[in-house]
Amino acid sequence: MAYASNYKNVYAPASNTYYYVIEVAVREESTNVSTNKSRLYLEADITGNGIGFEGNDDQYLEVYWHDSVHGDVLGATTTYKKCVKDQLYQITGYIDVEHNNDGTMSGYAFTSWGKNGTNSYVPPTTTVEAPLTLTTIPRKSTPSITGTPNIGSSITINTNRKANTFTHILTYSFGGLSGTIATNVGDSTSWTIPTTFYGQIPNATSGTMTINCTTYSNGTSIGSEAISVTVYVNQSSAKTTLNTPTFTIDSTTNTKTGVTNKYINNYSTISVTCTATNSYSSPIKTISLIGVKSGVETPIETKTYTGSATSQTAIFSNKTELNYDSLRIRATDTRNISSNNASVGITTIAYVSITTDNSPTIGRTSQTGSVAKITKFKGNFWNDNFGSQQNELTVQWRYKESGGSYPETYYTIPSASISLSNNTYEITNYTFTANGSSDLFDYQKIYDIEFKVTDSLKEATPPTTYRLSKGKPNFVIFQNKLQKNGEDIITSVATTSANGLMSSTDKSTLNNISSGLTTATIDATGTLNTTVKQTLVSKTISTAGTYLFNISVPVNYYGQSGRDIWVYLEIGSTAIGTDGVINTYVYTLHRTLTYIATVSANTIVKVTSYSTTTATYAIGTGGFLQYLRLK
Repeated sequence: MAYASNYKNVYAPASNTYYYVIEVAVREESTNVSTNKSRLYLEADITGNGIGFEGNDDQYLEVYWHDSVHGDVLGATTTYKKCVKDQLYQITGYIDVEHNNDGTMSGYAFTSWGKNGTNSYVPPTTTVEAPLTLTTIPRKSTPSITGTPNIGSSITINTNRKANTFTHILTYSFGGLSGTIATNVGDSTSWTIPTTFYGQIPNATSGTMTINCTTYSNGTSIGSEAISVTVYVNQSSAKTTLNTPTFTIDSTTNTKTGVTNKYINNYSTISVTCTATNSYSSPIKTISLIGVKSGVETPIETKTYTGSATSQTAIFSNKTELNYDSLRIRATDTRNISSNNASVGITTIAYVSITTDNSPTIGRTSQTGSVAKITKFKGNFWNDNFGSQQNELTVQWRYKESGGSYPETYYTIPSASISLSNNTYEITNYTFTANGSSDLFDYQKIYDIEFKVTDSLKEATPPTTYRLSKGKPNFVIFQNKLQKNGEDIITSVATTSANGLMSSTDKSTLNNISSGLTTATIDATGTLNTTVKQTLVSKTISTAGTYLFNISVPVNYYGQSGRDIWVYLEIGSTAIGTDGVINTYVYTLHRTLTYIATVSANTIVKVTSYSTTTATYAIGTGGFLQYLRLK
């Protein structure tokens, strides 16, 4: 608490050496909030320092409190006729001082020494002051709140009053609104924040409210204190509401499903209408149509609005070939608060769009044949019922010679040739047949085959077109050339034997074709009369690869009828033979063979002869083994 003191040394006329000490002190003992007063202790002293006095006149000592409001307030007073040197003479007193309305007060304590008579040992009249600022007594209350200040919710306003006798008036202001919360409030009051606050913040989720608290003591205002409170939109309740969406689905879908509320994914067309309304003063900002697939949302279309309208109707027209489990509507207002979802009351059918095969496996049944077949053609097909109709699959084809035009007519692949599994179809063994015939594709021509794949709803696009190439024999020997898979590998052979195969006279021509040609001569032999295999020539091929082999072996025999003489080309452990029964009237016969084989490195190749029965024969001149590594 506050305290102050002061003193003064005062000399009597009788002495310039010795003096009196006159002192004043003030101490604030306590404060009273209710009465707005402080209790003060006042004290005044006089002591003769080596000097004293005695006489018949009364000398007086007084102590006061002084402030600008109350003036001089006497605390204590007394009179003295004598003062013994070096002895303390003291007076004390208590007073109650009322503070200003704001709880402040300051002033000073002072003592007054008054001299009567002419005794020269009595000190002259003197005043000593001790200034003091008293403790400020709390007066006006500072309010606070408890609870979440959401619009439409209740909060408690606490006054935090300094005295139980204080009362209060509470008021508010928010945007353009103001009003009284409560009067004659003691410690606290409950208050529901008005929903009219929504209209002050149509585009925001919070705003600042001022609560003012005026404090009264005995009916007199002793001050006001204001606080700012952030007020929030109650987002759990202040949402835009949606009516039940209405919708229409295309008539074809309705026919297939037998009802009006089923949507065929990847096919149907739907239009949806929904109205959004905000009852909490916030304009509608967006309305969205949303698709949901496996729990994941995808916006389909969003309508955006400007202006102050708190109700809007959105029409989402002709949404075609959607692919979702369900549809929903959601709106937002200008506070960016989202509405609850409104489900569009449809049932979706998980239809899978029909597809064709862009890389089918199709080929001729033989290299030089006119018949072709499919060994792989597959795609997606939804094998289920729409509700009133079953989905049906049709696979058709037509063909033309390359460079020509397609006919109007398509041919349908029988359902027995199509296998279905889950939502797929596959063709693995279908021979192209038109008008009862399968001989459709001349092997010397190129054809284009176009496929049209449809189900009950769609046609797969674009259609698949397959080009059927010319037939290509694996290996063909012509009079003047050799072909592998339709490509010439040896040409310009000048001379052939009677059976169309190369004869010994072709050797020089082959040598001119490729420097890679190897020719080994088969030497003539004397008479052979045995069933033991004879090696006529043997070569080792050091480089692995695909080789063309050509042998020509002249066999001379000696008139035995019905004897078999074999000539073999042996490639490693594989033997390829030429045989024939030697008839009585044929004296010389060429055994010839042309063959293509893949060989490993360091493979031994032989030409051998053998008779199944004892026969007399010999190998003539001009025989050879030729081989050439192909590209």
